[in-house]
Amino acid sequence: MLDILDYTKQKLISDADFWQFAEEHLDNPVEFKGVSFVSSIKFIEDQLLPRYDKVTLILGLSDNGANSIGKRMMQLTDRNEFVKYGYEHQDSEFTKRILDGSLQLFFTKKELIHTKMYLLTNKDEYLSFAGSMNLTEAAIHQNLEQLDSDYGMQADPLYQCHLQMFNDNFAHAATYLDAKKMTGFIKAKNNEQLQVNVYTDTVNMFENKDKAGQNTIVYQLQR
Repeated sequence: MLDILDYTKQKLISDADFWQFAEEHLDNPVEFKGVSFVSSIKFIEDQLLPRYDKVTLILGLSDNGANSIGKRMMQLTDRNEFVKYGYEHQDSEFTKRILDGSLQLFFTKKELIHTKMYLLTNKDEYLSFAGSMNLTEAAIHQNLEQLDSDYGMQADPLYQCHLQMFNDNFAHAATYLDAKKMTGFIKAKNNEQLQVNVYTDTVNMFENKDKAGQNTIVYQLQR
């Protein structure tokens, strides 16, 4: 059961429907920024990508299930797994959105990121959530979860507070997968070319790991 405390109306909505609440309080949402300790590829593909033009997530690397983030990251960053997965699934929505930059994933770098907060926006307005709920079907539909929510115009000072909270988490996160690394893999003509691309990229990354940016995890691809 999900309880949402609507600060704007000073009202508690018990047994709330998260998606219904979001749709009722923000017209034509464009972007979803979220921090969740647990989520899954399936949740991202089923619930977020169809609803939002741009999705930016900060996630813990602890997840579960057959569609776990960790498993997909392994498939996309391990040579043997990628040759099998990446070439066969190059047209998946997840892959497409990573490639065009409209899906960005960031992960724990050093400190534990245990925050759960979500910031939805359209051209002028925002809708925010903060509380206990992770981005999973169980959290939304089964668990006892609680969220505080408010909404208004992006010109409101409170919006900047929510954005700063997200940015504070972002400052402690690191990229794990991005379009630049994937593009060369996906455009390979065949499995043998994929293996060459991944092998070459692995060598380059090991050589350049000491020069990696502050917000970049060096890919430890298996050779």
